[in-house]
This record gives sequence, structure tokens and C-alpha cells, in this order.
Amino acid sequence: MIIKYLKFPRAGIKRFTCILSVFISLSTFGQSDNVFKIDSVRIFFDENLDRFLSDIKSNKFVDSNYIGAIPAGIKKQLELLAGEFSIANPNADYRCCCTSSQKLPIRKLVFLSKSDHLLVMTYLTGGIGVSAHLLFVRFDGDIIRDLWFANCLEDLKSRKQIVRYINKNRKAQGSFHPNFGL
Repeated sequence: MIIKYLKFPRAGIKRFTCILSVFISLSTFGQSDNVFKIDSVRIFFDENLDRFLSDIKSNKFVDSNYIGAIPAGIKKQLELLAGEFSIANPNADYRCCCTSSQKLPIRKLVFLSKSDHLLVMTYLTGGIGVSAHLLFVRFDGDIIRDLWFANCLEDLKSRKQIVRYINKNRKAQGSFHPNFGL
């Protein structure tokens, strides 16, 4: 008896996994009508990333290492989107591992920069290991107009480092695919 093994092309599996994760994320991010709706397909395919990068390079920003610099309305919107958007200042404790107190914030601020209509942030989350994240938010007053977020492999502490990191990874991978969790 001859047993034949089916071989699935890796590219097909990767493509299927990407498409599946996009559709799962669409149902994961159901918001009420009073909150920004995440267009995860647009984020996944980096359709809004070039505009963010252009604005990051050209706008005037004020850098901060204090979570109080996050506009209150934007923080509230992020909490509605993520379920909880607790974040600690850079020198404060946070839930860096599974043995950390559940009373500590989930995230730890690494870098924050704000212009009149754009917020650029990097932060860490814990668990089994520490993960670094990028978050770009375009806002008008207390209303989020657009956002982009992704995991990254470095602690990026300036807008210049962020732009360089994204451009380097886009060239290496063909695109920069974000995660789907704030």
C-alpha cells in the first residue's frame, strides 16, 4: 500500500492564515456607535501607514515621558477600543509578567510624542515575555479619526527611530503587518 502525503504550499497557508486573522479581527473589534471603528483590513494592508509616516516626518511634535500628556478624550476612546487601556509611566511598575499584581497597569509607556492632531506612542506589554508596540493615532479634539498599531522588536524611543524601524522592516518583508490588539 502506498501512502501519499498532501503537500500544501507554504505561501497558500500563509495567505489563508492572514485572511483568516483579518476576518476574525473584524468580528473582534465590534464597537458601539459612539466610538471610532477600527478598519482592520486597512491597517493590515498598511493603507494608512504612509500618511502617518509623512505626518510624523513633517509635523511639529512635543515629546513626553508622562502618560498625562495623552489627551483624556483619546485615552477614553482607546479604553473603549481595547476594553482596558491602562498604562504606566516609564519608571513605574506594570504587569511585566504573569506573576505581577493584577492591580498594575497592563502597559508601560516607552515613548510618547504629540502634535496638534497626531499621537505617536510606543509601549510595552507583559505576559510570558515582554512585547513592544507602536501606536499612531490621528485625532480631532477628543475624537479618533484614524489609527495604526503594530508589534515591534525594539524599544523605540524617538520618532526618527520609529520611522527608520518601519521603513527597514517594510523593505525586508514587503510590508509591515501589524498585530490586532492594542
